[in-house]
Amino acid sequence: MTEEEWLQDTDPDGWLDPEIALAFGTRKLRLACVACCRRVSHLLTAECSTAMQVAEAFADARASEEQLRTARKAASDSASGLEANQYDACVAVGYLAAGDIHSNAHVICNSLARAVWVKGPERKAERVAHMNALREIFGNPFRPVHFDPAWRTDTALAIARQMYESREFGAAPILADALQDAGCEDADLLNHLRDPHAAHVRGCWALDLVLGKA
Repeated sequence: MTEEEWLQDTDPDGWLDPEIALAFGTRKLRLACVACCRRVSHLLTAECSTAMQVAEAFADARASEEQLRTARKAASDSASGLEANQYDACVAVGYLAAGDIHSNAHVICNSLARAVWVKGPERKAERVAHMNALREIFGNPFRPVHFDPAWRTDTALAIARQMYESREFGAAPILADALQDAGCEDADLLNHLRDPHAAHVRGCWALDLVLGKA
């Protein structure tokens, strides 16, 4: 698969094939799936909402495998008897809370696309959103940005940590200013943080570079 396909694709299915998905880091792939699941939060049972939160915490080593298993079982049990869109959304979260995210990412996104499906255009739009989430989290894997540790000043770190923990990304342009003040002139990095149309999520490739997360 090529760089042009990565930048232009509107459907993530090929990229989430279990063998191809192995090229993606486990933490970031799970966070990408979390970002996609959050799009259907209104369809989730309380147990599934909790499982989504536990899966996100697990990605950052803030929850144990036992907690993940417990959350998955509760989510799966809560999905019993549900119908249509809500069932598909909860099924996706059940797979999100499974241990092997590389094998399950494509199932998660397919279930989420079904969960919002009413007519063809809705499903297609959701697939586009999933592909955008992958690009938001992985950036351009064909042209990775080489981050200079000298750019990781106390100010930049404080802004980045606050954004990451709060999931509030309005300070992204301020973070770009802090990085530039520290000597960063990488256009891809600065432009992404300053892009008013960027849909930042936890795991954002630019934010992860500042925080030193893989």
